[in-house]
Amino acid sequence: MLHSSERIIKHKLGLLNLAEELGNVSRACKVMGLSRDTFYRYRNAVEAGGIEAPAGGRPPSPEPQEPGSAGNRGGGSSVCH
Repeated sequence: MLHSSERIIKHKLGLLNLAEELGNVSRACKVMGLSRDTFYRYRNAVEAGGIEAPAGGRPPSPEPQEPGSAGNRGGGSSVCH
């Protein structure tokens, strides 16, 4: 019996393989009942992190910046006089 993460990986890689076999991403997504956006997220995850990458969810959001951090320098209005 496959663990749940293994089943998820197998399903996601199945979409990628089907698209390659058909030579048509839209058709593969339609057959699998998934969006093209989902296909490209899976593909990008595999390209960035290898075969285990599709098991995870979305990457964590970046930490919000604290006031006065590098992104908030200047401390005043951005209007020039």
